[in-house]
Amino acid sequence: PGDLFVRIRVRPDDYFRREEDHIYTELPVSLGQAVLGGTAEVLTLDGMVELKIPEGTQTGTRLLIRNRGVQRLGRVGRGHHYVQVTVHVPAPKEMTSRQVELMREFQEEEEKGSYSWFERWSAMIKSSLESLKRGAKI
Repeated sequence: PGDLFVRIRVRPDDYFRREEDHIYTELPVSLGQAVLGGTAEVLTLDGMVELKIPEGTQTGTRLLIRNRGVQRLGRVGRGHHYVQVTVHVPAPKEMTSRQVELMREFQEEEEKGSYSWFERWSAMIKSSLESLKRGAKI
């Protein structure tokens, strides 16, 4: 006549990370997949699943695979599987000469465009610095 207490520890895994009922993994994608979109095979607790990579995906984007997490204890349902994307930006030495040539053409087109992402980013930084100077009396 007494209470039995059981302590369960989940051993860390190199691929899967668990937080409560949810599973987290990382997915490296190529620069082409990130820009143009596509699909990737992701290992879940139930096996491989095809995941849609939206066009314009950035590093740090978190994609959701519903109901592929851990079974909820004492409740109905399962947690979710979150996939954090990391975009692999290759060094020129990892690329073919044709890929390097195409990247140079891309860079030239980007620089010709009106108000490129770099110009938007620079304007944002300048504006933030100006705000800091006004607010912080720098």
